[in-house]
Amino acid sequence: MSRRIGTSILLFCCALLSAITAHAQQADQQTHFETSKPYQDNQQITQTLQITGAEELTVTVQGVTEKCCDYLRIFDNAGRQVREFRGTIRETFTVKGNAIKVFFFSDGRTTDQGVIVDIAERSLASIFQQLKADLLSATRIIMETGTQPAFTEIQKQLNSVKALYTEANRSQEINVIIMRVTLQLQAIARVYRDIASNRLTLLQQHQQQFENIETLKEETQKRIQKLTQNKQRYLNLFTETQQKISSGVGDVEKQKLQFSLEGYKNIAQSMHVQQSIWESFYRAQVELETALKAHSRKIEVLLYLLDINAKIYEQAANTASLRQSTMINLNDMINLEEFRRVMKDIADSEQVLQDWLARIEQTNFK
Repeated sequence: MSRRIGTSILLFCCALLSAITAHAQQADQQTHFETSKPYQDNQQITQTLQITGAEELTVTVQGVTEKCCDYLRIFDNAGRQVREFRGTIRETFTVKGNAIKVFFFSDGRTTDQGVIVDIAERSLASIFQQLKADLLSATRIIMETGTQPAFTEIQKQLNSVKALYTEANRSQEINVIIMRVTLQLQAIARVYRDIASNRLTLLQQHQQQFENIETLKEETQKRIQKLTQNKQRYLNLFTETQQKISSGVGDVEKQKLQFSLEGYKNIAQSMHVQQSIWESFYRAQVELETALKAHSRKIEVLLYLLDINAKIYEQAANTASLRQSTMINLNDMINLEEFRRVMKDIADSEQVLQDWLARIEQTNFK
């Protein structure tokens, strides 16, 4: 029981220390902007809000201004305008960098309640969820670009020719069937050619998503490196504190150092857990990217086959007459092994990717 109480006191002290530190930091740098309530006419107020060391800020804006003429503008570190607000405002968004500039303007007429702007360093959990959402989006775009429409059309056209082939073998009016088969072959050739013609655009879309995934991987690595550095910093503080205790200090100072020692240890352990989650996420990105690139190559092969087979069907349609031997060739075209193999490979690949999507969706960072 005494150990639990001691732990609770320690956690309280650590929280108190953290709060005092945070308060001291906020005293040195502005994180809050607020107009008077209501604000005055003819105001032009500029203020910089900053959190030293932050890479990205969460900005919260709320309040009310005269909709027509009074406004609030937010600028990033580089001086680029990020947002402009008028009227009723209640919004939270993120901005890259460790500072924003707030500019408030009111004209000489009607005023209103005013506005409040607060900034906070964006949490790792929020960044993780955004990176995860972007990765899932890139994966879905690659999976949905060009595959299902092609599958549907291929199966539809092959079924049509197969039905005609069956009818031709039973019909006595061969000339009528020949004309219908010829028209169907021409239609297949057009469909295949149209799908294949999108090959370059489709693969460019895939490449864009692969570039997005590379950016996500780089961002993930940055987070891992930062966590590694911070963890090492607290481990160093832990070692230094142990050495101070061993060197011999007074009872009060020793007690303070022991509190710090436990705090550094807990922080380093927490960062180790976070680092492990980010590293697992990075490995998932690498493996998923490999699977996506293999999937994209299979789609490229399918589009190439469509282009080749469009030419085959065109030549068959150009044949002046279709005798029985030609019908046998037509049957071979209906049962193309290459098509079946490639389409099965793509279907299998899509299932693997669906499994990956499910796994990544269940990954959480808290």
